[in-house]
Amino acid sequence: MKLEITGNPGTGNTYNETHVQLGDHSTYAPHATTVEHHYHYGEPPMAKVSVTKQEQRLTEERKAELRSMIVDYVCRLLSFVKEEWSVLTERQITRYQHLWETMLKIPALDPVIFQPGKQQDTCFNRDLVAHLIYYIGKHGVFNTNNVSNLAEALEGNKQHAVRKSLGLPPERDLQKHLDAALSF
Repeated sequence: MKLEITGNPGTGNTYNETHVQLGDHSTYAPHATTVEHHYHYGEPPMAKVSVTKQEQRLTEERKAELRSMIVDYVCRLLSFVKEEWSVLTERQITRYQHLWETMLKIPALDPVIFQPGKQQDTCFNRDLVAHLIYYIGKHGVFNTNNVSNLAEALEGNKQHAVRKSLGLPPERDLQKHLDAALSF
């Protein structure tokens, strides 16, 4: 048996390695050649997180940039927006664009709208944006609720994966915040 202690002994952690060499005639474990035991005392090592805290915290500049990208994305649907939502506001943007800018400032959307997850070719949560499009469409913002046409306008392809999300509402806890934005 060989016992080695490696590491910095001042850390409070103890590392033990045990090597056991067994022959073919042993009844304990005839096929074992090496058995290693590792003992760690003290605080367990932290699991490596794929996203660092600094990456999680988006700066306000980055959030503003992503909001602008989302508004540009949803403005691809301007041809489907009803006339009363196409009226220009005092800031020379349409009422539809103002609605999106208002919705994107809802604090409940912050943790999820800027995280794309496993979605490809996007910097924001495209599925959540599609759920929001569905919800405002149900409140009379668009001339059509045909998800194929909306998917083609958004992505240039009627069969794009966003089509499925265009037919689903957002979570209930977000809907009350969206109702407040729709009532302006």
